Amino acid sequence: MNSHEILTILMNVFLLKFSVQDNLYIYTDNTIEIGVVIDKKFLEEKSKQLGDPMENIMEIVSNELLKYKSKVNVQYSTDININYRKDLFGIVAIASCENSWRLFEQADNVILPFIAVTDMDCPRLPTGKAISIPLLENGQEIPQLLLDLRTSGTLKWNSLILLHDSSIGGDMVSRVTSCLTKEFTKLSIDPLALSLIKINNNRTKDARIQILEEIAKISTGKLGSQYLVICFKDIVDIVMDAVDTLKLVDADSQWLYIISETNHHKKGYFKVLNKRIKFGSNVAFIYNSTSSDNECEGGVYCNFRILLRGYLSALQEILNDEFNAEDDFSGEEWEAIRPSKSDRRTTLINKLRVR
Repeated sequence: MNSHEILTILMNVFLLKFSVQDNLYIYTDNTIEIGVVIDKKFLEEKSKQLGDPMENIMEIVSNELLKYKSKVNVQYSTDININYRKDLFGIVAIASCENSWRLFEQADNVILPFIAVTDMDCPRLPTGKAISIPLLENGQEIPQLLLDLRTSGTLKWNSLILLHDSSIGGDMVSRVTSCLTKEFTKLSIDPLALSLIKINNNRTKDARIQILEEIAKISTGKLGSQYLVICFKDIVDIVMDAVDTLKLVDADSQWLYIISETNHHKKGYFKVLNKRIKFGSNVAFIYNSTSSDNECEGGVYCNFRILLRGYLSALQEILNDEFNAEDDFSGEEWEAIRPSKSDRRTTLINKLRVR
């Protein structure tokens, strides 16, 4: 029996003991059902393991389900246009950026938690309703980081001047440019005006002069006063000296430095930089503070497993809390305060975010 025959059988097995009344989950017989939706083309493109991709996903799901006391039934689908049943407890998906958003909107229509592993440089799904994990390789995170800053409302600039050295190459520059300038109508994010300046990344005297000359070309009246600097850590002090000399740092300007090759062991480096910042200046630094536990080194299967595990654990915790709370109230009182689908979705997503 191949994976497609298995999939067909699984999609036609319905062992649920659920009903949905007045926008509430009625949970019986200690049974949970979730949906797993796979964008097959996307999975095949991202799969780096041997074997059939769908069989690999089913094996991951089976292994994770063995760890939980509650009975969990899984409805699999490779149909991106699937209509979700209202009695599902959530959807876990692997899909391209476009299809992840399409699947989320369908899940949102019936108030289902939605969790997805998706492509890099994809806008995050709405907080409180869904979680999306982009597939990123080490050293390729800066475009997604900038996109997250924009779509979360943290970076609210309408224009900026980007100064970068060779720490980001041609493809990375294109991705950074796209993530900074693209319009996202679903999130009410307008396009951003961008000016690029390439700077030298040497510490020689000539290189310092060249950096000063390149930055001196900036016309703040035309280009604005928001600056993004992406460079190696050894160049930061040279750039800071140059912009101080040109009097480009003041209370009206904003400077954001992203230093690519830093890690969580080098916090002392930033204490030195902070001492260089004058009072009243608007200067910030972003550096890599990730401390990996090596549980997941990336890849579609690892991210899917971690996401599924976190989702099931958060869901089990919520159900246990509800069972315990129900014992403290009469039947009528519990019916009056029972969490709605929207309440449960928000709680589950928030729990999953902090894991």
